[in-house]
Amino acid sequence: MGKSNRSINPADALRKKQRKRELKKNKEERKRARESVLAKKDVNKVKGEISRLEHLASSGQLSKQDQARLDSLKAEASKIEKAKKVKEIKLSAMQF
Repeated sequence: MGKSNRSINPADALRKKQRKRELKKNKEERKRARESVLAKKDVNKVKGEISRLEHLASSGQLSKQDQARLDSLKAEASKIEKAKKVKEIKLSAMQF
């Protein structure tokens, strides 16, 4: 006795389809916005913080919170560099 055998009102089906399309479009826009923000970020600040934390780690004064911060900064630095490369590739492709 599930709802799978019922047919949906055509107007409701249309609204559901439009909503699905809108959600997909919004997801893509958010993704592009995040990538553009990452591409504009200064990787030198992140790398400076990474080197400071690695210096603390080498001297054995790194706490668990600092270790977690170091790991997240390394991941963020790689994301920033990847976003910059993607942006450069897109710009070079647009020039041709």
